[in-house]
Amino acid sequence: MVTPEFWANYKRNHSGNSAEVNLLLISLLQKSGIKTYPAVLSTRDNGLLNPVSASLSGLNYVVAYVKTDSLELFLDATDPDITPGILPARCKNISAYVIDHPRASWWVDISSGKAEVKKQFIKIEQNTAGDFVAEISNTFQDYGFLEWIKTFKEKGEESAYISSIIANSTDVPLTDCKLSIDRKKLTATEVRTASLSGSDVIQDLGEEMLINAFYFSNISNPFKLTERDYPIDFIYPRTQSIIFSLKVPDGYSLRKVPDALSLSPVDGARFGFVSSLNHNILTVICTLKIEKQIFTQEEYGPLRDFFSAVNRKLLEPLQIDKKI
Repeated sequence: MVTPEFWANYKRNHSGNSAEVNLLLISLLQKSGIKTYPAVLSTRDNGLLNPVSASLSGLNYVVAYVKTDSLELFLDATDPDITPGILPARCKNISAYVIDHPRASWWVDISSGKAEVKKQFIKIEQNTAGDFVAEISNTFQDYGFLEWIKTFKEKGEESAYISSIIANSTDVPLTDCKLSIDRKKLTATEVRTASLSGSDVIQDLGEEMLINAFYFSNISNPFKLTERDYPIDFIYPRTQSIIFSLKVPDGYSLRKVPDALSLSPVDGARFGFVSSLNHNILTVICTLKIEKQIFTQEEYGPLRDFFSAVNRKLLEPLQIDKKI
């Protein structure tokens, strides 16, 4: 219930706890004729709810749940960065309980829905001076954006964020970084420019060059242990796509177009890798998808081997040879 004390505090400070703020949202939507219900849940740091054992102490968060003939979504008014249909990551704890008093209430699965989306485009080519340069475009969407915006806010403003990105790029110095942010669409794009001279991205061996195509990607194997006794929780589905483009320099030829690869060892985990060479431009497209939140402990071994295989593929160097 929204109390008079809450109204007084809200009018004065525009603030309240999560339950008060979201109950106010629910009340406003109901008065507007939109079917909206309170949904209670346990946040991730509070632990999982047991659906067969009632426990008031296990519930510590309230969100709004809208359900009409054509619409079904969750709303949370406590976070200024999220939009309708997406919950804060702290609330992604498998299920919520929708309350429709005095009628029946029910459980709703909150493990699906929006994903962490990351898109990367890497272009490497030789400039007129004969030096290799790279343009790296990183796009963050939905939960990917929400993670990105935390780091951005820590810097306070765009210029400070860009300065920190350039200052911390010691292995491969950046020469430029530009940002584009669309808060309504939960999307941010960074376009970075880097000089590859003397870096580990390209190794010039005289008669040949080795190119680490996915040096700027951050796909790694999160699973180090040989066994696991409890399920794997990814918090939300994840999609990461990378497009790599290399213009083979004059006087060189690509030794081999990378072999295609498709992996799907367990339901909900997929990886695809394809490449082509057209007009001396090599294009590689790879996509990694984690399509569900929870994997069982029995799936741990195949999932660990899956990420190992993905890493091996991305670490394969491209080889270009000097024409004789």
